[in-house]
Amino acid sequence: MVLGALTTGAGPHSGDFEQTVRLALDPARVSQVHALTVWAFIVVLAWIVWKVRHDRSAGPRDEVRRAWTVLVALTLAQGAVGYAQYFTGLPEVLVGIHLAGAAALTAAHSAAYYLLRRDTPARSVAQ
Repeated sequence: MVLGALTTGAGPHSGDFEQTVRLALDPARVSQVHALTVWAFIVVLAWIVWKVRHDRSAGPRDEVRRAWTVLVALTLAQGAVGYAQYFTGLPEVLVGIHLAGAAALTAAHSAAYYLLRRDTPARSVAQ
């Protein structure tokens, strides 16, 4: 999320019509670093989803599995929009969709994490 904000802030849609360069960062380089971290996130997300789908210790957890599936779908959609932005010259409508997607992704990640934590039995401090 931080790198996404830096990528937007370094680009032409950073919010100031008169001044397109707000940060002293190369927009192409920042977007590449952002993309690399997203790929790392996807790898970790795939591992977590695999663990959640194969965890039989907590019984049926359809709500948790569904939340993580939504998170995967939103992550892939965000990636598709991000690459579309990058390769089409950053059309404003795609930037807006990507920003809205970031908000939806944040909400989905929070929900998935909350449901996963809520389903896990609490450990006592003495353990």
